Amino acid sequence: MLAIIAALAVQTGGSDTLVTLCNETPARAAFSVVRPGDDGAEIQRGWFTVEPGACLEGNIGLGRAGQAQVHARSGSFVWPAQGGAALCVPAGSHDGPVTHPPCAQTWREAQFALVTTGWRENRHHVRYEINCRDLPGDDAALCLEGRAGPDGHAARLRELTVCNRSSASLRAAVAGETQARSGQNVTGWQNVAPGECMSVWRQFPYGPELYLRVEHEADDMMAAGESAYVCMPEGWTARAHGVGRGECPEAGHVPVRFQIVRFRDGVDRLRLDLGP
Repeated sequence: MLAIIAALAVQTGGSDTLVTLCNETPARAAFSVVRPGDDGAEIQRGWFTVEPGACLEGNIGLGRAGQAQVHARSGSFVWPAQGGAALCVPAGSHDGPVTHPPCAQTWREAQFALVTTGWRENRHHVRYEINCRDLPGDDAALCLEGRAGPDGHAARLRELTVCNRSSASLRAAVAGETQARSGQNVTGWQNVAPGECMSVWRQFPYGPELYLRVEHEADDMMAAGESAYVCMPEGWTARAHGVGRGECPEAGHVPVRFQIVRFRDGVDRLRLDLGP
């Protein structure tokens, strides 16, 4: 399926820039394109919303040969996920000039993929495609799940980061409700070195809270606050499945205390600083 972008500029000299933006993910995605301008400036155009499995094509104004730069996002997923070039863009606009880092206070830094412009139908041509397999680690599989939010874009992920402010290593494990609410998916132990911050949970949310357990030299190091007991397989160290909270009726399971971490409405990312 191919949709058409309405022309954003009237031909007054130079050559138009034709873009073809393709979305091979299972959710809507938004694209922003920086074209090499006819006068040497770098001009950003966006956002262009592309439906899943579709391409969007059209003219985004006068340009010149060289490298265009493209950024795309859907929910928490961003392309390019790695590499590319950093540009400074206005926080509230995607239609105008861009600059290079360091960014002014009211601008933000974003990563753009470098795309060499081609030539098609007497116009400069930029083609860019996004795919779930281009995402790193577990994000590729999460993207392929196709879970969408109310706006049709990918549902946002929930991410918990732990920062170790102590002088010794600690280990953290996180439990979160399963989609079927049949228990908890639990990570294996993740070692966080002194002074290091680590993302210990990055998943779609299936409830308002997560369960965090932190140990330092095998001692309980959890912060004061509300806690819950999750029924865990005896001797668990790697990824596991908890069978509920409270008492453990199933043989081979023991109650393990986890700290409850709640996310407020509209909050996708939390950071916990742990230490003395």
